[in-house]
Amino acid sequence: MGENEALTARLEELRADLRDHEEAEVQIQLQLNLAQDRANKDAKMLNHALDQERAAHEKHEAEVTTAQGAEMYRHRIPLLDIHVHKFYEQYFN
Repeated sequence: MGENEALTARLEELRADLRDHEEAEVQIQLQLNLAQDRANKDAKMLNHALDQERAAHEKHEAEVTTAQGAEMYRHRIPLLDIHVHKFYEQYFN
């Protein structure tokens, strides 16, 4: 086998290797794209769940604040009744 034939054979081997590497690159890119799509879908789902949890937390926090405010003024209700009764007696009796 002459030098030309050896170089031609080596060139064919390198071309075959290049085709194999290109095919592998395409497969890897496809797998990466699928993984990225899955990750994006998971992120959207988790963000939606987080938004729902955040809204529920804010609603609960508002309810607690309202309940605490009502409790804070509950002791004043009897005083208000006394004032209303005194006002009524003063102006309508």
